[in-house]
Amino acid sequence: MDEFNGEFTSAAVRDLADTYRRWLDMGYLAIGLAFMLNIVDATVDALRAVRCGRGILFKASPSLQLASRVAPLE
Repeated sequence: MDEFNGEFTSAAVRDLADTYRRWLDMGYLAIGLAFMLNIVDATVDALRAVRCGRGILFKASPSLQLASRVAPLE
């Protein structure tokens, strides 16, 4: 006696399992795509907010700040 009481064949069960697995994979892809689009949207909004006013320019550059004062030696 099988676990499905003869209602489903093993091929039908295998086909349903493959279908649901495909849907699960597509769901993961859709979530990943939505996440990437969210990152792109946030980046574009951030860059647009930096250049919002006339004459206002934001310039970022790396810098190295060294300690200019050293404690005197006693």
